[in-house]
Amino acid sequence: MSRKLIVGLLGVGSVGLLVIGFFLYLKVDRTPPEIMMPEEMISYSDGEDEAILLENVTAYDDVDLDVTSSLIVESVIPMNDNEHAKVIYAAKDSSNNITKETRTVLYNVLKEQRGEASTGDDIDHAVAAASETDPKETQEETQEPLVSSGSAPVIRLNTYKVTQPVGSEFDFMSYIDDIVDDVDERSTLFTRIRLDGEYNIHAAGTYVLEYYVLDSDMNESNRERFTLVVQ
Repeated sequence: MSRKLIVGLLGVGSVGLLVIGFFLYLKVDRTPPEIMMPEEMISYSDGEDEAILLENVTAYDDVDLDVTSSLIVESVIPMNDNEHAKVIYAAKDSSNNITKETRTVLYNVLKEQRGEASTGDDIDHAVAAASETDPKETQEETQEPLVSSGSAPVIRLNTYKVTQPVGSEFDFMSYIDDIVDDVDERSTLFTRIRLDGEYNIHAAGTYVLEYYVLDSDMNESNRERFTLVVQ
């Protein structure tokens, strides 16, 4: 058999393997499932069974269909007001595609930790208040509306220090209260937010960061200092 013929056969074989590999690649499921949560606010107390947080939460995958059984509560992160917490859910399908979603719940710290006297109606009153008012709306009511200053945008945070467990998710966008500019819309400004400073959510420490935003004319806003404590 001639050398040219051998080379030709090898080339055809290589092309065939590439085609087979391409079709196998297309058949691989890469779409993560979708997590669906009820809209109503719920109450969760520190130390309670996390099964409470999973009630009425479901997960659906386009291939495996119902994958609710894979749902877990990855972490519960108390917010700075000590009255709410962020719950991070995770779900996966049979191809190990993982998706995560975050939900805010009313958070009750154990009375021993708060050092407060107990009252039987604490949770009932808190749930009733939370059902009427969204936490972000309460924040807005306590602050003056943000006003643009000259040609540069202005940014404001809803908190300036957060403590999170090692390995938890740092959702830095959730700490922005408002942004305004004399020209750009708020939705545009949110795509141009910058965060200066280094942090490692997997290593304990105190990290000082700075938020700012650039408008479409590259005017820089004020810088807001933010402290992230990982422990």
